[in-house]
Amino acid sequence: MNTLKLSGFSILLGIGLVLLFMGTFQPTPAVQAHNACVSGISIAKEIKGDDVRIFPGGSDVPFQITLTNTGQSTLTQVTVIDPLVPDCARSGLNLAPGETYSYTCTAYNVSQGFKNIAKVNAKDACNNPVNDNDTSTVRIAGISISKQEKGDDSRTVASGSDVPYTITVTNTGEVDLTNVQVSDPLVPDCDYLLASLPAGESFSYTCTAPNVTEGFTNIATVTGDTDGTPVSDQDPSTVKVPGINVSKQAEGEDVRTIQPGEDVSYTITVTNTGEVDLTNIVLTDALVPDCSRALGQIPDLVPGETYSYVCIVHNVTEGFTNVIIAEGEGDGIVVSDSDPSTVKVKEKVYKLYIPMVSKSGIVKYNVSFGYEDLRIEEANDFDYNDWVLSVETDFAFSSINNSTIRVSRVTFNLTPQARGALLSHEYHVSFPPNTFGSNGAATLTIYNSHGQTISTSHSAFNASQLNDFLVFRLTTDAIPPAGSMVNTTEGIAPTPAAETATLVIDFNNTFPFTLSDFGPHGEGLFFEPYLRVIPPSGSRYNIGNGDLRTIVFPIANWKWPEEHVRIDKAYPGITHVGPPTMFQFPAGWWTVYNTCVYGDGIVCPNP
Repeated sequence: MNTLKLSGFSILLGIGLVLLFMGTFQPTPAVQAHNACVSGISIAKEIKGDDVRIFPGGSDVPFQITLTNTGQSTLTQVTVIDPLVPDCARSGLNLAPGETYSYTCTAYNVSQGFKNIAKVNAKDACNNPVNDNDTSTVRIAGISISKQEKGDDSRTVASGSDVPYTITVTNTGEVDLTNVQVSDPLVPDCDYLLASLPAGESFSYTCTAPNVTEGFTNIATVTGDTDGTPVSDQDPSTVKVPGINVSKQAEGEDVRTIQPGEDVSYTITVTNTGEVDLTNIVLTDALVPDCSRALGQIPDLVPGETYSYVCIVHNVTEGFTNVIIAEGEGDGIVVSDSDPSTVKVKEKVYKLYIPMVSKSGIVKYNVSFGYEDLRIEEANDFDYNDWVLSVETDFAFSSINNSTIRVSRVTFNLTPQARGALLSHEYHVSFPPNTFGSNGAATLTIYNSHGQTISTSHSAFNASQLNDFLVFRLTTDAIPPAGSMVNTTEGIAPTPAAETATLVIDFNNTFPFTLSDFGPHGEGLFFEPYLRVIPPSGSRYNIGNGDLRTIVFPIANWKWPEEHVRIDKAYPGITHVGPPTMFQFPAGWWTVYNTCVYGDGIVCPNP
């Protein structure tokens, strides 16, 4: 019983004490002071503990700073120190127990990775220091491309060149790169793809821009990424092409027609068509020296600049095409251009002389021919006496109206006059298609020096086709021997030819026919008598109407110059006006100079 009583008392006593404590107990000042000094602080930079982020070089890197009072004491003089990111520093903050304070700050233009530690310091209510720190790591991803050389570079190349490039790609960051791709829109050969490029490593290769004719600046771009962070770089490279253009009178071929003896002026224009300055500009015109310009006469030209001048060739009597050539230098590279210009001279008209219209209805058309049989590039004498003959043409007509006759028959009487050649020849008379207005029949008769018939041949004449007649099979048969010079001399009758010929064409129907004028080389003749040269070696060739080696005039019994006496040396008034055999004949020369053999030592009278 006593024990139970004691236990009940004890229980009652404990309950009383608890009630007393709950209702009336207050902490002592000492306990309160102890609680005020329970303090702590935490700093988190991005996240608490180590963290790593990757940025392209030059990025502004943001940070989230979080401060937390982890103790039971109010904190004062809260200060954040961040030596590597000054923007993250803070001071003068207070934090109540359990309070959190966050803010953002930035590291600007970060080009190199770093690991920085942000520190926080504070004082608690007991003036005790509290502190914490946290790390955050930044790694930089970077890439660099160099095309030929890093930065702006320029090269000058000749037009049409293949231009090589050296491309170098470097991982300039601290992390490996993947999907490294080079693109170059203007030079597709420089495109490239690398699966990966480790940090700090470089890769080089070569590529080419083919057939560059115009200057350009192209930019090569490289891209890559690491953990989803893209990086890129680009580099330009410039190519310049020098160029020059010359225009003579007009760009490209141009033609002017003038009267004989006129002065011809040219406007020459030189243009720098390239992308670099042109120096040492020289212009050359072999046929018109007045148009040439020596070194120093043309100023240097900047790109796009033009320089013009006028030059003149005097007393032009023969047409020609001349070419001016311009040369210059651009950064040591020689460039050139050329331009032609043609002048045509109106030919002097040599009027055909028709001596008579006979009562019997015959119109006579008398023409003499002389030939120089050497090839033009071999000729040096041009005496026109290698084969000489006269052709007397009789037109039988039924009516005449001015120069138009109605033809029924035409007869060609061919009489050799002289032969001074060593080469052998055939002599032909041909008629282009539609020379005459009717078909018919042709008869060719060859006679000896006594007028006796040697041979006769007959053939049909088809007016719509070419009709070609071989008259003298060998000119040496007509005037032998080879190399002889049988000619009319002063006071002595000409030696008769061994062979003469007659070609008669009888037409099925009469037709109108107009006799026209002709030039000194047979231009305008209605038929073509031609010399076919038979050289000892090489191919045969013809000398006919319009050929400089043919000379034609409407008179018979011409007195020809001796061998190797060029016609402009033999007869006064005939001018040698152009290479190799261009001659200018004065009006009526065949009647003025047909009474004397020139070049044989006998003095001929002045006309």
